Amino acid sequence: MVAARSLVKQNPLTAFLVITLFIGFAASVGIWLSPDRVAMTLTFGLLIAFSSTIAALIVLAVLHDPEENQALRHRLLHWRVGLRWYLIALGVPTLAWLLASIVSLLSGATIVPAWANLAQVPAIVLLVIGEEFGWRGFALPHFQQRYSPRTASLVIGFFWGLYHVTAYLQQSLIIIILTFALAIIGSVILTWLFNGTSGSIPVGVVFHTAVNTGSLILLAGNSRIEATFLAAVLILGVFAGFLCVRPSFLSVKGVQLVPAKP
Repeated sequence: MVAARSLVKQNPLTAFLVITLFIGFAASVGIWLSPDRVAMTLTFGLLIAFSSTIAALIVLAVLHDPEENQALRHRLLHWRVGLRWYLIALGVPTLAWLLASIVSLLSGATIVPAWANLAQVPAIVLLVIGEEFGWRGFALPHFQQRYSPRTASLVIGFFWGLYHVTAYLQQSLIIIILTFALAIIGSVILTWLFNGTSGSIPVGVVFHTAVNTGSLILLAGNSRIEATFLAAVLILGVFAGFLCVRPSFLSVKGVQLVPAKP
């Protein structure tokens, strides 16, 4: 136990990633092995969504750093960032899904928006908070202490993509690939929002929720799911690519990585 605590203290980021991916993979295996996948998906799906939060809390408990805890609380409650950031966080994914749907319709797809899925938004918000607390609240500031915002975004995106792959193993290969790509693209955009708002988790939750809600509404009754998904990923990818070639837009300036002592 002492050796394990020492390893976590020496390598908090590695510990966070290992714990998160282990929980996600183990929960996914549990779903696959269960005779009642529907019931287990509800149970283990929640565990998968909160795996990064669980990992972050474990690492924080081992580190026992009051300043780190204070910084994380600040990011979680930092919601007064200006209306424009919320409009951007909501508007970018909404516009991407709308444009992707238009492209699909022009190519002959049939799309019947599943507006009833809007009722799932509260649940989506809860699951998204479970992800953002760990990945952006804990991991991103730590990665940005070691790497540039662009590199930190891509590294987190890679592992975030692996995390999503464990939850989407039952999907087709193209959906898995697109989900992995969207994780990397989304990581770049979320870093931009995080740094632009001096470390606001709530703004990231709005963006992440909008992405997930758009997929539930526009892919559920879609005759060409993969084509629409691909178009949305490409549109968001262009935006993320623009952010990557202009590093100043991903600037970490103003982000409260660890609060200053009073």
